Amino acid sequence: MRAKGQIADCETKLARHRAALEAGANPVTVATWMADTEAQLAAAQAKLRAA
Repeated sequence: MRAKGQIADCETKLARHRAALEAGANPVTVATWMADTEAQLAAAQAKLRAA
């Protein structure tokens, strides 16, 4: 199912964002990335629940 793939992709991206933050990346930039990814994750989860 496509939603499951999107969820997995978002979880991978969030892990990368956290790693970037821990490595010293700009916190404001990483927070923006994380917010975007979390919105995508929520949308994919909603699709999965609706299916």
